[in-house]
Amino acid sequence: MKRQGTFPFTAIIGQDTMKRALVLNVVNPKLGGVLIQGEKGTAKSTAVRALADLLPPRKCIKGCRFHDDPDDRANWCDECHEKYDHAEPEVEMLPMKVVELPVSATEDRVVGTLDIEAAIREGKRAFETGILADANRNILYVDEINLLDDHVVDVLLDSAAMGIAVPDTTVDPNIIPSEPDTVPSSVLPDTILGRDKREPYEAGYEDGSSAGCDDGASNANRASYDEESSYQKAVDKQKYVSGYREGYSKGFDDGSQGKQFNIGD
Repeated sequence: MKRQGTFPFTAIIGQDTMKRALVLNVVNPKLGGVLIQGEKGTAKSTAVRALADLLPPRKCIKGCRFHDDPDDRANWCDECHEKYDHAEPEVEMLPMKVVELPVSATEDRVVGTLDIEAAIREGKRAFETGILADANRNILYVDEINLLDDHVVDVLLDSAAMGIAVPDTTVDPNIIPSEPDTVPSSVLPDTILGRDKREPYEAGYEDGSSAGCDDGASNANRASYDEESSYQKAVDKQKYVSGYREGYSKGFDDGSQGKQFNIGD
């Protein structure tokens, strides 16, 4: 089941420094982000999700993969320049959302890369956007950033400092067939398809424990599971769900009892 609600930002008791830092980044995104350090259950992810719910919808060019601002032509993507340099773009109002970056994310999954499936099947170059494209003009949330690979952290820091990420889309032309071919996605590597490389049960337990601990500490609805995963096989999905529910239950109990603070040790 999806999370049924978000704990209100104004209902978070204490954590004034953290809340002020988040608000300042909303006011001036050029600050480049906030690094929050704390034990499980101290409302880190809860505060970020709650902040997104406070923000109003923003104008975006309809169909743009980067959610470009129609009033900021200087920062449009190449696709929008090609379509609308001499025309008025169609506009839509989109809500602010939190885009989470998984610990197992690879560099090409973060910044985007050549669309290998299109290259193999159609014999043409095409760009597949990454997590940063989805996070553009949204909020990017990275849990346990200390567990990310160093080169992925470097990409995030560079993107925050420069305001732009340039992926490496160079490719050996020999891998692009002269004639389009049909190759099932099952033969492509997991890193290309953005799949979770952790063991399904352990991954579910880890994700569920983290979510449950946050919900328990903030007295959120215990029935608010979020069991989505990138596993393709039904048996792996079931293992993930089983691990998630067990981890969520244990994490919720720990969070509601304050065990995440190691009280009494």
